Amino acid sequence: TIDGIRLNDDFGLNRSGNPGLANPVSIDAIDQIAVKVADYDVEASQYIGGNVNIITKSGTNKLHGSGYIYFRNDKFAGDLPNGSKPNLKDSTYGATLGGPIIKDRVFFFMNYEKFTTSTPTNFTPAIAGISTADITSFQNIIKSTYGYDVGGIQTTNNFDDERLLAKIDANITNNHRLVLTYTQDKATSSEQQNSSANSFALSSGYLNRTRQVQGYSAVLYSSWAPGLSTELLYSHKKASENRNPSNDKFAQFVVSLPGSKTLYSGPNFPFQFNDASNRYDDFKAQARYEFDNHNLQAGYEYQHFKLINNFILFAPNGYYTFASLADLTARTATGFTYENAPSGNPADAGANWAYSIH
Repeated sequence: TIDGIRLNDDFGLNRSGNPGLANPVSIDAIDQIAVKVADYDVEASQYIGGNVNIITKSGTNKLHGSGYIYFRNDKFAGDLPNGSKPNLKDSTYGATLGGPIIKDRVFFFMNYEKFTTSTPTNFTPAIAGISTADITSFQNIIKSTYGYDVGGIQTTNNFDDERLLAKIDANITNNHRLVLTYTQDKATSSEQQNSSANSFALSSGYLNRTRQVQGYSAVLYSSWAPGLSTELLYSHKKASENRNPSNDKFAQFVVSLPGSKTLYSGPNFPFQFNDASNRYDDFKAQARYEFDNHNLQAGYEYQHFKLINNFILFAPNGYYTFASLADLTARTATGFTYENAPSGNPADAGANWAYSIH
């Protein structure tokens, strides 16, 4: 959680466990971190084995800020086995700003960070043993015969991520404090697919992903008497991902070449219609009374989760295979695979469900 916002990978496909493609908050925006392992507290829920709770920085009566930049390219990397330098570039820059809105009462804090990286792909046409002439013929045939631009030779995997955090702390009275937090993370990536020692995919066959996570929370802390306190919390998180953000309407074409070589173009068949979104809402009210060596706690929590998942293989554009460039020119496919909802609208086959926990 970050300031009470549950930023988990509720869909369960990210290896990191984060809802986005990168860390949900900048390190420069973190004030406190608490790690709980096998937590037995009655408040603990919706995780297995451990929980990382992050409290972000707050503004003070003094205006303060910071700025930073990190950069790395091939000049900071070692040589490859062939003596050349890798096509490598990383950069991170960001800034923080915090201060008073009303002195001693209301404070703000903001953070922005952008991370960009470009790394070499694992495979090139030379590694796959495919000639430039075959690639040029492949591009020209599909352009002239089918009216589609299959793209070019892309030699890097690219990733961009932008994070934003905004926070307001308000001392309503000496006994009541309100904390409002908003966080946003948007990432885009382009990753090589269907390339190996015997195959190569042009840029139109890359996996292009756009993933966005937004969250906000409001927490009211109140102290009513010595040892008696309450907490009211509402938090919301929404995560969405599209694996064909350009909405490419062309099918995937796979062409065999002499020597058991293969060329790929067009959107990869698992991702032609593949987008998902989920939202998580959490409301919690609790009271705590501490006296002597005792701690009494009571409360109520309501959690609501909703998921929309659109995923159909080979839909809506299909998957074609050709035995040669000549067959590609003659529009003679050796295989065709297509799936869809009976209505013809792939969205009708998507999953849409929800659950609530009290």
